Amino acid sequence: LAMQLSHKDVWLGYFADDRCQGLIANLKGGDELKFDAGGCRDSQGRLVLKFCKEMSKRIEAQRERNYLPKIAKVRFIVYWRKEDSETEIRIILPELYFERI
Repeated sequence: LAMQLSHKDVWLGYFADDRCQGLIANLKGGDELKFDAGGCRDSQGRLVLKFCKEMSKRIEAQRERNYLPKIAKVRFIVYWRKEDSETEIRIILPELYFERI
């Protein structure tokens, strides 16, 4: 089972941190990520994105249906700008893959 996430599924504010922006700069589309409680980590184990609360609930609902998170991949890295800000930041829109047990 694959899920393609959008802006609404990730915690956009998390990406605003300079440290996170540096980590995202090293990623590209197709890179594999590791599931973490509430987000995804890069190959070095550093947290690069967090899910919004609603998405975390959707992932838990999949677990209840016996679909466990298997892998995640960077689908897109796009620029996003908060309404009251002039600064654009990079965000990750991942694709999540679940495996039925």
